[in-house]
Order: sequence, then C-alpha cells, then structure tokens
Amino acid sequence: MLSNEIRKIENQVRFHDWADKLYSCRNEKLTNWVTSFHPDKLACRLAHDSVDDDWKGNFNWCVRVIFSNEDSWIVRFPQGGRVAVPDEKVECEVAAIMLIRQHTDIPVPAVKAWGLSHENALGLGPFMMSQFVEGVSLGGILQDPEAKHRSMADNIEDRMLEKIYRQIAKFQLQLASLDFSHIGGLSCSMQRDDESKIITVDKRPLTLRAHSILKLGDVDVLGLSNATFAHATEYFEHITQGNMTHLREQPNSTDDEDDARQRYRYWTAMHKLAPKVLMSEFNNGPFKLICDDFTPANMIVNNAEDLEIIAVIDWEWSYAGPLQLYWSPPRWLLLQQPDYWKKDEERLDRYKHCLFLYLRILEDEEENSPNLISEARPRGSSLIKQAWQDGRIWYHHILLGSFHHISDVPYRELKAVAPELDDLANAVPAQEVEVFVEMKMEQLRTYKADLPKKTEEYLQYVRAYLDKEAEEQYQTARAILAEENEAEVQLFKANPGEGDDDEQLQLFKAKLAKEADAKLHFLKEALEARKERSVPKYMAILEED
Repeated sequence: MLSNEIRKIENQVRFHDWADKLYSCRNEKLTNWVTSFHPDKLACRLAHDSVDDDWKGNFNWCVRVIFSNEDSWIVRFPQGGRVAVPDEKVECEVAAIMLIRQHTDIPVPAVKAWGLSHENALGLGPFMMSQFVEGVSLGGILQDPEAKHRSMADNIEDRMLEKIYRQIAKFQLQLASLDFSHIGGLSCSMQRDDESKIITVDKRPLTLRAHSILKLGDVDVLGLSNATFAHATEYFEHITQGNMTHLREQPNSTDDEDDARQRYRYWTAMHKLAPKVLMSEFNNGPFKLICDDFTPANMIVNNAEDLEIIAVIDWEWSYAGPLQLYWSPPRWLLLQQPDYWKKDEERLDRYKHCLFLYLRILEDEEENSPNLISEARPRGSSLIKQAWQDGRIWYHHILLGSFHHISDVPYRELKAVAPELDDLANAVPAQEVEVFVEMKMEQLRTYKADLPKKTEEYLQYVRAYLDKEAEEQYQTARAILAEENEAEVQLFKANPGEGDDDEQLQLFKAKLAKEADAKLHFLKEALEARKERSVPKYMAILEED
C-alpha cells in the first residue's frame, strides 16, 4: 500500500514552514533559550555553525549545544510535518525515559528539560533536552553501506552479534520486569515537591503503526485520547478494526479492482483470525513496556571494537502493550523489518540464524538473572521460540506494522502456517466485497483527479520557497558588499592626496559599484541555476517511501 501523496505534499509544506522558523532562531535566540533551562543558567554555544551538521532523523531535529563548563546537551524538536501529534509523542517518550531510569540500569541519557508546544518560547513546538553522549552509532556499524533502508550488512560476524545481543538481552529482561495493569500510553506527572515523578497509563497507546497511518495515509486510527485497554482482546480488536478503517478511508489504499477485492478479503480475515492468535493466558495482563523503535539503530557504543552500549536513545512510540507482543521474535534482528525484505529466502535464513543466536544468549541471561524471572509465567525465550514455531511471529509483524501488501513476507509466511486465513478470506460474502470495491474505485478516481493539481500547487510552492531563499541570500550578499565598499571608500578618503580629490573619489566609487554589480549579477545567475537544480530534488522527495 502506497502512502497518500496528497497528504505527503501537505506534510512537506508544513515541514518547510517549520524548518524556516528553526533557521531563523538557530542563533543566540536558541542558545539563550536553552540557557534559561540550565540549573545554573550557564551560557552555551552551538556545537556546529551549520544546520547541515545537525542530526535529522525521520521524526526529530537535534541541535547540540555546549555550555561554558563544556557540558553538552542535545536539544530535540519533533519536526513540523513529520510528526502528527508532537505534544503527545514527547510526553509519552519523557514518561518512558523517566520510568526506565528509575527502575533499570539501562543507559538512557538523562532528560534535562522538556516541555509542550505552549511552553516553547521559540514557537517550534514541544521539545526535549537531554545529556549528550559521545560515541558511535551502533546502527551505523551494522548498516549495509549500499542499502537505501536500514539493513544489516551480510559480513557482520556472529562474534560481534553475540557481544551486542548479550547486552540487548539484559536490557529486554530488565524492561520485562516492569508490569502494567492496562494497555495504553504513558503520562508523566509531578508530586508537589517537584521531585517525585509518577508515571501512569492513562491515554491511548501512541504506536509507530498508528502514527504512520495518520501521517502517511491521512487516516486517524489512534482512537480516543483517553482510551486504554484492560484486556489484550480489546487491543487486538482495536488494531484490526483500525486496519479496516485505514483500508476504507485512505483513498489510494488499493491499486485496482482486483487489489481491492484481495485486500478487503484478507484484512477481514485478519480481523477474524485474531481470537485464535491471542494467547488467552495473558489476556488480562500484566502488560509490558513496548517500544516500537527499540533497535540497534538507536543505540550508541563506546567504539567499534569494544561495542559497549553506552546509550539507548529514541524511546518515542513507547507504550504498555500485550505481553505476547513484547515476547515476540524481535523485528530488529536484521535492522530492516520483514516488510522491506527483497531477497526473501536469503533474508529469512539470515533472520532465523540471528533469531536462534539471540535466543541462546537470552536463555543464558535468564539463567544469570533469576531476580528478573517470574516463575509464575513462561520465560521470554520460550515465548519467542513458541511464536516462531507456531507462526504467530508473522501475525505480530502485521499487527505492529502498516502499509502491508498481501505479497509481503509477513502475509506470505502467515498463510503458509495458517491455511485457515485463506478459508476466512474466501468466506467473505461476494456482495459485501463488491460494494467495497465500488466505493474504493470511486475514491481512487477522485484521488487521481486531485493529485496532479496538488502536485502542481506544490511545484509552485517550491519555486516560491526557493525564490524567497535566493532573494534573502542575494540581499544578504548585497548588504555585505555595500559595507565592504563603504569601508574601502573610507580608506580611500584617508589617503593623502587621493582622498581630497572629489573627481578621483567619484571614479573610485563608480569602480567599486561596477565590481559589486558584476559580483551580484554572477551571484544571481548562480542562485537561479541552483534553484533550477533544486526543484527536481524537492519534487523527488514525494517519490520516497
């Protein structure tokens, strides 16, 4: 399923407008604002002069600052147009970080300050300031340099993976010791003394899946803001119903009539299959802290040799969720999730190898950590192994992901282990299917008619945006040249003999003006050429996944 291109265009416009606002205050305004949050109000400076050196991920823009005592923080903003519910995202993440720091020894950087949109004097939305950790990205070490998406290089040795997996297994066991009575999102409140922090589950779970559907599909499947779930059955129902809502409401969720029929049948079958997949013994909890973006890509190590994980970052998309999803085979073992696998059999073989390597290490750590193991419940390693053997892994992948296609690995593998999925799909009444197909084709016709107009509007927006940027650069250069010329004139005037001759002075000024005009003419041509080169790049963003 493709994203809604019209929504993507609107998101890009929001992002450009937000980024312009960031550029305008990425100076003393920003550093003075950060200083106001420091306990000793120490002055700070930007670690990098250029915005190109800031760290920009899929959702956040991070600016590093260094204080006068050489302490360093990361100032992190959800990017406008890239995050649909920024306030909710930041609060959930801060609550997760505080909880993890209180109850585990997982190396999570301390939050120094945070706030919601109305608390940001810069007008850049919610923010989080945390301790900067010097190190190397673990994801960068594992990444295949030729892959476009996250994907582990084929030459990563087991010896290296064992060292990494052992640390992650310890983290997973510690996180598993945290119990929750409900499924939902985390909130952070303060006691009156402003020191004791209370973490509660009192809102809807903000999952990466639901956010992706909202941001890229323009369909809200998050649910009511205060909706929590007391049972896993309710949550599975919420997700599968959300998938049906997504399929119905995104205008380009289907490619053609045959695709619409197939998707409707199998999405309906997935909904009906849920009771069989659910592990009833864990229906009532306890529930576990799930982070949809928990991956080596969000871990920092001391160096590429020791591989000691010194920081686990990006706890967004954290929520209390079903135990069976927590103890499901990890989606991050190859960095790239199964939805994106191209060489299916090779990736499956590699995934299976890594999974059993991780399982062996997890079993070792379970033996070494009796205080983290509940004898009243099966061990996590046994649940992961069971999910692999009975095929639940693939149902879990579909539940946790978005924009799936029937031909993707998770659906294909699920059909192989659950033949009743085909039976359930074929049992959907034909008349019901055809009503759906007719509705989707009408939506698709309208969407295809609207998209060219929206694309043209975006092209005009991009040209105007680049024109404005070029004009600002031109006027800045013009002002600098004027200052330089004035300084040259003053030096000329100070010259004995020459400076007293008004005719010579006018000739000198004319010479400077001519040189400045030539420079500005050259600059204008260069800026125009750069604009024309930039337009295709801005438009190409719409083609990205």
